[in-house]
Amino acid sequence: ETLQITKHLLEDWKLRCDSLGACPPDENDLILSVVSRGIQFPGLSVQSVAAVGVKYVEKSTAEQHKSSDRADADSGDSPRYEFVLLSTQEEASGLAPMVWVYNKLTGADQKSSNSDAQSLSVVNYHVSDSKVIFRTEAFLTIGITFPKVLLRILPGDKSAIEERGAKSIKKTLQKDLAHSMMAYEKAYLDRI
Repeated sequence: ETLQITKHLLEDWKLRCDSLGACPPDENDLILSVVSRGIQFPGLSVQSVAAVGVKYVEKSTAEQHKSSDRADADSGDSPRYEFVLLSTQEEASGLAPMVWVYNKLTGADQKSSNSDAQSLSVVNYHVSDSKVIFRTEAFLTIGITFPKVLLRILPGDKSAIEERGAKSIKKTLQKDLAHSMMAYEKAYLDRI
């Protein structure tokens, strides 16, 4: 779903682009609402809804904007799409007691966010031996603040918990990336 670009969203997007080394947005760019496939627990389902800024970058635009090697790395002469994460929101549904426990343990019932994420994904292509090859590069950082009650009941010390969390996120991303790339290939083949 396409979201309306407000002045606040556009300014936030520009700041994130500057931080990530992406090209800044203009009036021709889009902000999409992206819903994850979610995580299922007995009696509980958790989905993540993200606002993602999407910019199509021509070669001439990329040459004008050289603030970071990250966005321009290996993009060559081909145009590219840049996807910048603007915000995320978790939505829990299911049995009322399970949703309540989830919200209390994760801090999701608080007005302020308990996580901070930055993400830039760059998709470009090149032609080799009459084949089109798509390339995706991604940069992702996630910072999470756990409520004290949750830290007391989690097994292990902070570094062990961080390591398990990183492995879980990596596994999820690998599954989602494979699914996304198949959808991307299908969409491309349907258009040619």
